Amino acid sequence: MQALCAFINVRQSLNK
Repeated sequence: MQALCAFINVRQSLNK
């Protein structure tokens, strides 16, 4: 779950 959270966080950051 940790990796998933981090992965989603990075994606959202790049989506900016």
